[in-house]
Amino acid sequence: MTDKDLLKMYLAGTIAFPPKHQGPASVTVFTEGQRAASVTLIKVEQELSHGVSISRTFFADDVKAIFEPKASADSTDGTWHAGAGKVSRFIEDKLAAASTKNGSQSFTAEIYVREDASSLLETKAGMTAAECAEYYPPMPQERAAVSHYIVENTGCLQTTGGPGGPIGPGPGSYRVAKTGCLQTTGGPGGGGPGGTPPTGP
Repeated sequence: MTDKDLLKMYLAGTIAFPPKHQGPASVTVFTEGQRAASVTLIKVEQELSHGVSISRTFFADDVKAIFEPKASADSTDGTWHAGAGKVSRFIEDKLAAASTKNGSQSFTAEIYVREDASSLLETKAGMTAAECAEYYPPMPQERAAVSHYIVENTGCLQTTGGPGGPIGPGPGSYRVAKTGCLQTTGGPGGGGPGGTPPTGP
């Protein structure tokens, strides 16, 4: 088995941050809490535009691989730190470097975390007071077209399915909460905008 084969196994079941379509990110490793009960965290920060920034923080133990590009954030040439041992040593080195410079040290990298890893999402956006008063972040249950979200709200009519097309039977993994009037489910390709739900009890 080659190193590339092992890397494929390490990356299985992970999600990359930053997502490819969101551009480069600054990564910081730091600790929180007292020394005896401290926890090591990794924060990925991005400037999506001049008016919007987003950061995601993960437990270091949930990181399965880290890629450091050599030239730029879009480069495929760089250094991989994959597997518990290499990731742990890389994080320890970054913490040691930060401690000698009186603060956290950021670097450009991609991190790969477990799909079910816990995270803290923070968004900063410049807006007017009126916009701020009306704003609230979108919740997962409002995005039924994405298959890994589950709709839990109830109502007279509630359907789920893949993006586009009418609802129909299929091997999809979607489900909906039981409703008072109508409950329908559809496989991939059903239940999206423009679909025509069937009628029934």
